Amino acid sequence: MKMLSGILLCLLPLLLGAQENFAVDHIKALKEGTLIIKLPTHTTKLNAMRELADDPEVYPERRERLKKLIAETEADAQQFNENMTMAFDSNYTFSKVLFTYDYHYDRLKAGEMEGIFLNKNLEKDPSIKIEEGPYYILRFGSSQREGSYGVDAMVVMTDQMKDLSAPFPYYQRLNDFSAFLGSIFPAPEQEKRDAIRLVGKFNKRLLRYGNSKEEAAKG
Repeated sequence: MKMLSGILLCLLPLLLGAQENFAVDHIKALKEGTLIIKLPTHTTKLNAMRELADDPEVYPERRERLKKLIAETEADAQQFNENMTMAFDSNYTFSKVLFTYDYHYDRLKAGEMEGIFLNKNLEKDPSIKIEEGPYYILRFGSSQREGSYGVDAMVVMTDQMKDLSAPFPYYQRLNDFSAFLGSIFPAPEQEKRDAIRLVGKFNKRLLRYGNSKEEAAKG
């Protein structure tokens, strides 16, 4: 047991060094490349609710509740996406950025980039194309795909939909203390303010980490 512990202690610096090199490579690539924001649409949830609402055996009262919930879900998603696109357009500078909807998951993973990007009105615009170079994808959801200890966050993934990991600043939690206070004592356009602030925090973390590694490389 002592021997195993000793071996692990010897390997630990190598493992940490490999993780650091991994993060440095990705921060450089992201800065030179494009971040594709995968906006949530709740398509699977909405389709399930629509199918249930269309079921002739569903009671009229429940059908009306479902229709109301569908409309609210669509409106919430639209508002969230408008806030986030505005926030990234105005408060994100670390790399180039493009927007698409989350139902293009398979096409993104396969590297199919034609006709999937959105203009400022959140409409598909075939004229918008990704520039050559590396690209990463940002999703909204739990900071952990599995397990119960994740937080609601924006999370950076590779082009193969694999979450990056620390020490790369790979996620920014959405429900921070300021957002919590804002939910209790909301100001005018609170959600828009939160989006701008959170994207700004995320941008600063990327800049801070990237700049620190550039300075370290210079010696």
